[in-house]
Amino acid sequence: MGSNFGNIKYRPKNIDFGNHSSANKAIVLGQNMEERVIPAAKKINADWLDVPPKEWDWDKNVKFLDENISRVESGKGRIFDIGGERGRYQGPNAIYTREKEYMMNNGFQRTFTGKWITAENGKKFRLYEWIKNP
Repeated sequence: MGSNFGNIKYRPKNIDFGNHSSANKAIVLGQNMEERVIPAAKKINADWLDVPPKEWDWDKNVKFLDENISRVESGKGRIFDIGGERGRYQGPNAIYTREKEYMMNNGFQRTFTGKWITAENGKKFRLYEWIKNP
């Protein structure tokens, strides 16, 4: 049972950032892969969409999301989120905006975990998790 703070639900959780095996994977979503997503994912031993920018397309992004949504639904994965980057484009065509919309359209809600993480590059991130709506 969590508290509701505006449109952010807070559900305290015990978060184990240990080694995520291939049987129980975690991924991180967010904006700015090089400076934010990758360092945050490394900090919690999670994966990210690892596609060179010139090879990226929305179909690859959707396949990555679908695979991880299936893992979550089967109890074998988690999808974390560090949010958008301040000062960066957040409009409807931003990749991160599209990812959030995709997750919501698939019955997920972004929930604050109550945790902050500090990556090796010194950046601090508020950590959210995408939780399947009941």
